[in-house]
Amino acid sequence: MRTKSFAGLVLMLALALPMAAAAVPTINHLMINKDLVNKGPAAYDLAIVLEGTQGILDTFDGYDSGPILGYFDPPTVTPAGSNIVVHWQNFFDKTDNKIDTNQKIHVGVEVPTTSDSNRKILDMYWTDGNGNRIPGSIVHNVSDGVTYSSNGHLSWTLANAHDIAVSVKNIRYAVLPAPLSLDQLSQQNTELATALRPLSDGVVVDAGGSVALDLPVSVAPGSAVVLVYDETAEGSMALVTNYAQAAVTQD
Repeated sequence: MRTKSFAGLVLMLALALPMAAAAVPTINHLMINKDLVNKGPAAYDLAIVLEGTQGILDTFDGYDSGPILGYFDPPTVTPAGSNIVVHWQNFFDKTDNKIDTNQKIHVGVEVPTTSDSNRKILDMYWTDGNGNRIPGSIVHNVSDGVTYSSNGHLSWTLANAHDIAVSVKNIRYAVLPAPLSLDQLSQQNTELATALRPLSDGVVVDAGGSVALDLPVSVAPGSAVVLVYDETAEGSMALVTNYAQAAVTQD
């Protein structure tokens, strides 16, 4: 298994708290992994546009073994106005080194949430052998957001930054005693698959809208929540299964 990572640009917010104040549980980063099945045509690379100028903390760039074979070089992270573009290139799958129609790949990012934005996914698309967007290519995604209360209540928000509705189905969750690493957030983790429990049959997130899902159990500090769901939308060039994780830390 091949994992690539690099130090992202991190914005630290200093909060002046009274010395006697108790530590408050927080969620200060999200891990967002995706299985993507290319609906065609064949592609070479993948790019994702994230809201805000704050950098990312880590990436997962694919597997060199197992059922989701295929990996990239560590991605470039490029400013684009008030956003950033994360671009995975140089795909290698031990065959033709292309993401063929109906081929599945897997990538992931870890993003800080203590920033000036909600880190919404504004765009995602396949690129050609020169690193350029394939004409008409778009992969529709919803974005993950989490709010946590000191009583252990956790609400997960699915927000749609696209101009078309996204259908989210087969929503499952697991509460784990400790966070998983980025490379463990995928179909290849059979232990995670066993731990998942149904949360909702599905929701439709309208263009520009959002849907909040409340977990039916209390989440203790130190534990982590994984939410898994399938995403489809009219015109989307991939079938997507999202694996997102929020870890509750005691600051």
